[in-house]
Amino acid sequence: MRNILFSNFKLVGAQLATAVTQDSSDNGTFPGTSLMTVSNVAFVNFTGYVNTTGAANTSVVNDISCSGVNPCYGITYDDFNVSNLNSGTEITTCQYTRAGGVFGVNCTPAQSGCPLGACGQAVAGGGPTPMKRGLGFLQKGYKHGG
Repeated sequence: MRNILFSNFKLVGAQLATAVTQDSSDNGTFPGTSLMTVSNVAFVNFTGYVNTTGAANTSVVNDISCSGVNPCYGITYDDFNVSNLNSGTEITTCQYTRAGGVFGVNCTPAQSGCPLGACGQAVAGGGPTPMKRGLGFLQKGYKHGG
């Protein structure tokens, strides 16, 4: 799965703003084992808030969980202004992503369902990365806001 653009979303009380997950087909029994590769996914011009009342982790806004076999990359957040109604934070959990493969948000290692040591080795690290770097796959005529 590659070259996907989600743009111009206004969220009002959703439980999560974005989720890129490869753990749902097996009911989460074998996380990180998918053979599918996810790349070049952009979330552009998102506004609003999530409401995580009753959720297990009440601070998470975005959740990315890909594959230890084929870690995802080129996941880009551009002009992303979504906060958590309960905590006011914007936390993105990441596991099984290529190092440096997530742009525009800071990844926090996901804790639940993560085998010891696996998340730390596959989680994108470092500080903020230029957001536009992952947008090269978009059509030549793409203009933000238009």
